[in-house]
Amino acid sequence: SSGKAGLSLSLLLSPIYSKNINLLSTKSQLNLNRKVLIISLLYPENYYNDLKSRIAKKFQNLYKEHNVRSKVECLYFYSGYLTPEDFISRILQKLDEAILGGEPFTGILLDGLHNVSLQFHKLQESDMVWPTLYSLLAKYKLTIVTTFTNFAIGNEKNRGAIDDDEILLKGHKPLLHALVQ
Repeated sequence: SSGKAGLSLSLLLSPIYSKNINLLSTKSQLNLNRKVLIISLLYPENYYNDLKSRIAKKFQNLYKEHNVRSKVECLYFYSGYLTPEDFISRILQKLDEAILGGEPFTGILLDGLHNVSLQFHKLQESDMVWPTLYSLLAKYKLTIVTTFTNFAIGNEKNRGAIDDDEILLKGHKPLLHALVQ
């Protein structure tokens, strides 16, 4: 753990505003409220709630001064045979529910993308899940942050073997799709 989720959540919970807020004619033009959906392929929900509490302390003066609210909701996926259809459907359902409820998400944190190759075999096998997900997310007005850890498989003795390189390249496929999108 290097703090990727904390940095990402800090970015998504940071109110976006001009340095000179007073230049705006009405505060209604300025929406500082933040609502983040965390799609976790790595940590359980309580991990992110703790992160949110620590981050909220950093922004507490700004939040109080401008009556800013921040919310975090988490979709945690247990490792196993999660199908691409179920994965994408649960995410889109959560986004649509928020819009219909009048409080849409302002950002998404897709945390632990590297974990797909290790624990989500059905997602890993599908070549279209990541291009589809990122294309669909582009339709929503969101800031999307994805975390990915680069790792090596194998020991020094057999490092560079074709099998290890193939596994490593397959593990990078979701990240490469995210970059293309």
